[in-house]
Amino acid sequence: MCLPSSLRIWLFLATLSIAIIFGAHSVFGREGTLWSFVFVLILNTVVYFWSDRHLLRTLEAVELEGRDAWGLLEMRNRLHKKAGTPPPSIFVIDLPIPTSLALGRNSYHGSIVFSRALFEVLNRDEVFAVLAHEMARVKRLETLATTVITTYGLWLMTLASWVDWAITLGLMKRRSQRFLFSWLASMLSLILIRLVVSSKSYYETDEMASSWLSDPRILAQALWKLNSYAETTSTRIQPILAHLFIVNPLPPHLRQMQLFQIQPSTDRRIRNLTGAFPI
Repeated sequence: MCLPSSLRIWLFLATLSIAIIFGAHSVFGREGTLWSFVFVLILNTVVYFWSDRHLLRTLEAVELEGRDAWGLLEMRNRLHKKAGTPPPSIFVIDLPIPTSLALGRNSYHGSIVFSRALFEVLNRDEVFAVLAHEMARVKRLETLATTVITTYGLWLMTLASWVDWAITLGLMKRRSQRFLFSWLASMLSLILIRLVVSSKSYYETDEMASSWLSDPRILAQALWKLNSYAETTSTRIQPILAHLFIVNPLPPHLRQMQLFQIQPSTDRRIRNLTGAFPI
């Protein structure tokens, strides 16, 4: 049985917490157990409540308020009634590719992010379908898993970069070894993401979103357009962030590596929505 991502993330947090506490106990004894428990409590509290804000800052997202030339707030208000969830916050980012993503620890603290380029290539119905997809991710609590595990991965990579920086200053001089720990941290982070984020969840989210639309082919058409632009437009996105987006934003040569391909292929998602591919 395939566990949902929302359950996998709790198993990950429990396993990590137990490992830290037992490790501290084996090294420092009873006092280490007490301090490690406090550390784990603070760490998980910070990640749970502030990881979405950290990722929004990383993406340089700007909240959409006041004047709304794209009609997103009106679409959101229509959709949240169908979804039976509170209306999420809407943000925009500057990326050369049309794309979107969702963040948040629960449906009461959801955030949906659109790139400005998306409004240049999708029509109003397709934008509505993309918004439905992201709201379905929030409703299904997929965003809890993706937000938390991505934050842990970014912190791990930051720590590794500090170690590499210290090594470069004095301990090692060879160029080939300068970024060893950063590379290892990025690989470990991607492995953790694959363990926590279920590829099956993308199909289930697509199906939920399509149930709120008049025709599932609208979402299929939007996915096809977004994937086409992602494959042909150059953009610099960290591989650790790729799974957050509605379609994989990485260039084709990286997508061919299984470690970087969390989302199912777009043609399979379209076939699951419409029964056929191409549309």
